Amino acid sequence: MAEQRSFRQWWAVLLTCAALQACGGGSGASPADAATAAGTSATSGDGGTDPARLRLVTGVTSPTVTGTSSPSPTRWVQMGPISDQDAARFLTQATFGPTPTDVAHLKAVGFDAWVSEQLAKPLPSPSHVAYFDMRNAEWMAYNPTGRAGPMDITDPVWRNAIAGDDQLRQRVALALSEIFVVSLMDTCNPHGRGYAAYLDMLERNAFGNFRQLLQDVTLHPIMGCFLSHVANQKDDPVTGRVPDENFAREVMQLFSIGLYQLNPDGTAVMSAGQPVPTYGPSDIAGLARVFTGFSWNCPLPYDDGCFVRGSSWAGMQSDPDMWIKPMVAYDRFHSPLAKTFLGKTFPAQDAANAWASLRFALDTLATHANVGPFLGRQLIQRLVTSNPSPAYVARVAQAFKSSGGNLGTAVQAVLMDPEARNTAAALASDSFGKVREPILRMTAVLRAVDGRSMTGRFTVGWTPDADRGLNQAPLMAPSVFNFFRPGYVAAGSLSAARGLVAPELQIANETSVAGYANFVGGMLINGLGPVPNFGAGLNGVKLPDVYLDFQRNATSSWRTLADDPAALVEALNQRLMYGTMSASLRQDLVSVVSNITDPHPEIRQPDRIVKALLVTLTSPEFLVQR
Repeated sequence: MAEQRSFRQWWAVLLTCAALQACGGGSGASPADAATAAGTSATSGDGGTDPARLRLVTGVTSPTVTGTSSPSPTRWVQMGPISDQDAARFLTQATFGPTPTDVAHLKAVGFDAWVSEQLAKPLPSPSHVAYFDMRNAEWMAYNPTGRAGPMDITDPVWRNAIAGDDQLRQRVALALSEIFVVSLMDTCNPHGRGYAAYLDMLERNAFGNFRQLLQDVTLHPIMGCFLSHVANQKDDPVTGRVPDENFAREVMQLFSIGLYQLNPDGTAVMSAGQPVPTYGPSDIAGLARVFTGFSWNCPLPYDDGCFVRGSSWAGMQSDPDMWIKPMVAYDRFHSPLAKTFLGKTFPAQDAANAWASLRFALDTLATHANVGPFLGRQLIQRLVTSNPSPAYVARVAQAFKSSGGNLGTAVQAVLMDPEARNTAAALASDSFGKVREPILRMTAVLRAVDGRSMTGRFTVGWTPDADRGLNQAPLMAPSVFNFFRPGYVAAGSLSAARGLVAPELQIANETSVAGYANFVGGMLINGLGPVPNFGAGLNGVKLPDVYLDFQRNATSSWRTLADDPAALVEALNQRLMYGTMSASLRQDLVSVVSNITDPHPEIRQPDRIVKALLVTLTSPEFLVQR
């Protein structure tokens, strides 16, 4: 009977999640994509601006026509000791989930010192490339035809997120991977070592200068493959060939300035009731000429085969590191024509010089007035809240601008803004916060409830399936538009009626809601990931690599805690929800746990923990980070 009641409680929560989705989910292309494809504008039927439609199309807040919000210099100053709740909430925003050790350390050193410590931490070791090479060697030794695959690229992301010491860098690197998107779901995926190098590049630039990041993204051969500007050739009037425009379009739309001109606070600049575009077809064509003449690094740069395919026509010579080294310039394939874009012109060249053109273009993009609010708003969305106020965006944009485009400074401004740190105001608001993306849900529980790895590698395994996974995985977005768009509005939802965006709901649907619940249930009972292909396992038995301590440890403190239902629920409240659990959810959880009364502790204790976690992790209260 107790088991039946527990199952009914679990199923009720699943239906609650499904109902939440029915209020505003859906999959597929975002409204912004659909509107663009259909030529939809941000205007109402009478030609005036429709604020809700502007949000739908542009993803930015309703326009201000006569001015912008003043970028207040206000910065959060902590008065008195930091509470457990404030510490855990800060770490929810800045890490992959709070742990008791991290909470205690943050309370001891303070917010500013913690951020400074994180900014100073070295890059993780081994690097993604080094790990990939190690795994490739292991697979080849195990099976001569074996090779490292996609999970050997993503597993270190999970390892660093769950067990890494440089939590802030890893969290920002994840955010950057969802802005400067490349995907293992693309045809470039056989070049796994290049994807590993792309992750190293994002980590290296996470706290660095935006201009350098933009250059490193532009010249990375994986991005060159993904957005087709590797081996991009100049105009040919005889054949009618024109440069590939793919990267030129996306570097503006997604990686730097966005579709519409922005005020310093992120609101749209308006003219005659319309948002002003940042660029048009002629700008794309002009910028596309810049990205001609770049291709793989090669031992024989004067052999045309090196440019065309990465290996010379003579002797098939190629660089074994061609997928991890930045692309190089082949001037003979670069367009010497004038390049006009964003109101500026790089003059025609007597002798083609690809590097000179590239420096001019990247300098132009990196110093554009849109970059601060465009990028700042997305960093706020990825870390703190989906709908920041214009004043919040303006303060972050000003910090970014004043620092010369330093990402570490911008991240610090995001986390230390009064709107981020004012816990009381945030919890009292019905519009502050964000839906937790599935990756962050999983890392939160593995960090909060003592996640372990048999190999130390956290081989989580395959997670992108909607019906039996998270519907998300590192570097596995379905397109360059990421898993979800920053301006996504969940049609028919209460948030849409309030004019709010909810990016993460773009990957929420009936299938993914049920799939997530099933995935979590399986993780809590069995652990995660493939059976390790090397090593003896546990007492000679090979088990899934990733597990929670209580699953295999009879003396785990969680098992002892399970015999006090109220204490178990409160521990989950503090570790997973920074003390925000409602009285009704708390009461339901205590009831679920108390009704499991098997006399054998080896059965009763883990069963109580599993049921309590399952209800918590599928509850709307946990799914929304506030």
